[in-house]
Amino acid sequence: MRNSFRQVLEGLKCQDPQWSRSFLQNPPAAFGSTALTGFDLTTRDVQIRGDTATLRFTPTVRSGSGSLSRSGQVSLTFVDGRWRVNYADLARLNLPIFPPAGDG
Repeated sequence: MRNSFRQVLEGLKCQDPQWSRSFLQNPPAAFGSTALTGFDLTTRDVQIRGDTATLRFTPTVRSGSGSLSRSGQVSLTFVDGRWRVNYADLARLNLPIFPPAGDG
């Protein structure tokens, strides 16, 4: 499940938002429009209960406008053979690579 969030970031870094979308639940239409040049990801805690999980982490993302770091928490659900990250949780990080969840 840690890998699911990493794959979201890897897809953006490789300019393949479709790859990232396959690890997300309900991303908005605008997702994938911001370039990501690199990232670091530190996992602080993982809790699993059946087909749901919670991940606490600190990502640092790099883009043309610099580097930003946030601490946060996301919920994940195991669907169709993979863990999927709740996009609304990512949008709450207020990082430019995750546009608001309500935009389309």
